[in-house]
Amino acid sequence: MSSSYVRVFFRNWVKLVIPIVICFAIGAGLAIKQPPEYVASASIWSDTRVPYESTVATTGGTSPPAAGQATLLTQLLATRSFLRSVAEDSPLAESLENLAPLEAERQLVAMGGTITVATPGPQLLVISTKQDNPELAKGLAAAVIRQFSLSQTELVRSRAREQADYDKKRLDEASASLKDAEAKVAEYMKVKAAANPDDPTMSALIAAAGSAQQQYADAANAYSLSSAALTAANSTGLEVIDEPDTAQRQGRLKSVAMGAIGGLVAGLTVSVLGLIALMHLSNRPPGEESFDTGDREPDDVMNISDDDAYEADEGERNLVAASPAVR
Repeated sequence: MSSSYVRVFFRNWVKLVIPIVICFAIGAGLAIKQPPEYVASASIWSDTRVPYESTVATTGGTSPPAAGQATLLTQLLATRSFLRSVAEDSPLAESLENLAPLEAERQLVAMGGTITVATPGPQLLVISTKQDNPELAKGLAAAVIRQFSLSQTELVRSRAREQADYDKKRLDEASASLKDAEAKVAEYMKVKAAANPDDPTMSALIAAAGSAQQQYADAANAYSLSSAALTAANSTGLEVIDEPDTAQRQGRLKSVAMGAIGGLVAGLTVSVLGLIALMHLSNRPPGEESFDTGDREPDDVMNISDDDAYEADEGERNLVAASPAVR
C-alpha cells in the first residue's frame, strides 16, 4: 500500500507540491503584512503593608508579596468591570465610545489579552502591554497600574472596614457583659456586707467578672488591630520603580516564522488530501472507467480497412446465396 502511495506521488508530484508552496507563501506574506507591535513594561516593587514586618532582602517567605499581587491582578483582568475601567482610563477610551455593547465587550476581552503579568522576584512585579502603537502601549500600561492600585485599595479598605465594624460590635458586647458582671458583684456585696471568700455564689460572680474582663481585653485588642488595618488600607504596599514611559518595537521574525509554519501545515494538509483522492481514483474498478480512445495507442483501437470491409460483405452474400440449397 505504501509503495502505491509513493508511486502515485511521484506521478503527480508537481500537483501535490504546488499547494504547499502556495500556502507557505500566503502564510508568510500575511505575517509580514501585519502591523508592527510595541511592548511597554512597568516594574513595581511590592512589600507587605505597614504595620507588618517587611520582606525586603528576604525570599518573601511562604507567601511572596509579588506572587500575591500577580494573582490579584490576574483575577481582576478576568472581570469586565476592571477591563472597562482600564479602557476608560487609557487612550483606547475614544475607540470604544461609539461601539455597540457586544463589539465593545469583544474589544475589552481582546485588550485584556494584550496585558501580561510576571514576577521576576519575590518583591518585583512586571506589567507589560502590547499594542500596534507605542503611545497606546504606554498609555494602557499606565492605566493598568492606576486602576490596579485603586481597585486593590478599595478591596482592602472594604475588607478592613467590615473587620473593624465586626470588632467594634464585639467590643461593645464585651463591654456590656463586663459592666453587667461587675454590677452583679457589687450588688451581691451590698447584700452581703462582709464578703466571704468561701461563699460559692460570690466566687461564681467574681469568676464571671474575670471572664468578662478577659473577653473585653481580647475584643479591645482585636478592635485596635482592625482599626490600624483600616488606617493602613490606603497603602497598597506598591511602588513603581520603572514607569512605562518607553515602548519597544517587537521583532517580526517570530511572527513571520509562525505564519510560515501555519501555511506549511495547511499546504501539507491539502497535499495529503489530494494524494488520497488520487490514490482512490487510481484504484477504481475497471467497470467504472469511461471508454476513451483518446488516451490509447493506435494499435489498441479497432481499425477496419476498406479491403477487410469488402471481404466481409462478399462472405455475407455467398452465405445468403447458399441458403436455398441448404433448405
